[in-house]
Amino acid sequence: MWQYARQPYDFVRRYCGKKCALVGAWIYFRYGYFNDTLELAQKWKILITNQFVGDPRLPSTVDVLVLGGGVMGLSAAWAASKLKRKDGSPVSFVVVEKSDSTITSSWGESRILRLAYADEMKIRMMQRAYGLWSTLGGIVKEELMQPSPMLTIYHDTTMHLLKNLTTAYNTLGITYRELSPREVKKEYPMVRLKRSEMYQLELNSFNLPGDVAIEQTDGACIFATEAVEALKTAVGDDHIAEDKAVSVDVHNRTVTFASGKIVKYGSLILACGSWTNQLLHNSYLGLMNYITTAEQFTYWPPAFLRD
Repeated sequence: MWQYARQPYDFVRRYCGKKCALVGAWIYFRYGYFNDTLELAQKWKILITNQFVGDPRLPSTVDVLVLGGGVMGLSAAWAASKLKRKDGSPVSFVVVEKSDSTITSSWGESRILRLAYADEMKIRMMQRAYGLWSTLGGIVKEELMQPSPMLTIYHDTTMHLLKNLTTAYNTLGITYRELSPREVKKEYPMVRLKRSEMYQLELNSFNLPGDVAIEQTDGACIFATEAVEALKTAVGDDHIAEDKAVSVDVHNRTVTFASGKIVKYGSLILACGSWTNQLLHNSYLGLMNYITTAEQFTYWPPAFLRD
């Protein structure tokens, strides 16, 4: 039973002295108010601690807490800024970013927006994202993306996936072109496709199919730095705090930060990139072991867009 009383005992002893702590411990053992007292002690600990540590923009309680101030985290915060409670009042939200971080899950000054998915839902999501980037660019009066056609190449080992993509395009009414190796060489001279070849084997001959390219013109290159700054403008500096999340306790719905601050949240959004593995390892989530990875796509401008 002492393990339940130890936390409030240490807390009371620290601020009120040993005698008061012993009285509190006796109440624990006599009446068994374990859970209620633990919860009360936790609330007082949060209130007292948060008065002296951490970024003042980081409240003790918030409806939506976003961990990570990159494109994903700020986009989530921008969406949260439009939410309303049942009574019509705005939802409180805050983004927490570690400003001195040298490790990121993405890199470079650009992000690719593409419709090259054989999944109708993903395509609709990308179309929605395209519209949102355009809206954000209008808000900050800056150009945040450069439209660019996208080229999806299928080799002989992936040719069976070609029909999945074209079927999704046809279903959603998305225009595209199927380019031959000769057409690709003319319009995208930096890309070389393997052409079909005829082989003779004893008395039989057979044709090995070449590569196939699908061009879709609704792609874009997102300017990363400009996008992040635009999202910060849309979210507002008052909703962006600097700190590093150390652990998450889903039972108490709290996040502990490196400064010592403890924040109670209603909803938690993890967008902390390569720090996610470390955060999950130190947290009480009761989830399976997740390992975050990063993907890198490559693009080149077509011939008519090059200088």
